[in-house]
Amino acid sequence: MRVIPYTSNHSYQHKMAAFHHMIHRMQTIPLSEEGKTKELQHILETARINGYKERTIQAIINKKQRNLRKNELTTLTPIDEPLKRVSVPYDRHITHQLRHRLRKFGIDLVFSSRSNQLKTLLGSTKDRVEMLNKAGVYQINCSQCDKVYVGQTKRSLDVRFKEHIAEVSKAKRESDKGLNYEFRSKVAEHVYQENHSITTSNIKILRNVSSPWKLDVAESLEIYRQVQTRLLNKDQGNGSSWLFKFIPKH
Repeated sequence: MRVIPYTSNHSYQHKMAAFHHMIHRMQTIPLSEEGKTKELQHILETARINGYKERTIQAIINKKQRNLRKNELTTLTPIDEPLKRVSVPYDRHITHQLRHRLRKFGIDLVFSSRSNQLKTLLGSTKDRVEMLNKAGVYQINCSQCDKVYVGQTKRSLDVRFKEHIAEVSKAKRESDKGLNYEFRSKVAEHVYQENHSITTSNIKILRNVSSPWKLDVAESLEIYRQVQTRLLNKDQGNGSSWLFKFIPKH
């Protein structure tokens, strides 16, 4: 009688899946009235043990009964435009709101609980990759003030960090010649103009993203989460979206 408990951090659909199965079995397999009563009591007791209200189960039973009667009355089925299904990690703060809104655009969100599984929480048994050898979305904190830069790299973080530092050296050489240097790196510009410094201890990976088409969105999402007055970034990135406002800042 063990199913996903009511208090578990899983989507409502996943929690109700076992009850949908049990109720469907009760309503479609030929049973005597006594058998149906026993089956119903078993379902209600299972729900109670796992923290669910009886009215929740009764609502599923009533809905399935209505659907069964509707199917008996007609052989015609409505032809609707199929929804495009997209799987996303479940988060109790935003996924239900997001699902409701995206259905208007023909997108049906299905929720994955992989991030809540014990295997995921325990992590991999493989040797860890050194942070500077990873690619993805990264953050640089100035060692002498509260300024922050969020960027992305398809190569290793070590290579990208050295590029920021190299640009500071280029700017100094141009300055010694009496020339103005056009900075391509906001990090290098800040370090040069404020005479501050950064080292590898000031850099970290926020999201280890390897897929190129996800990088822009991941970068913009991390920029959105920062305190805007501290940011060195000149814009919100190429993946900025109005959907971000549904995500709690914390």
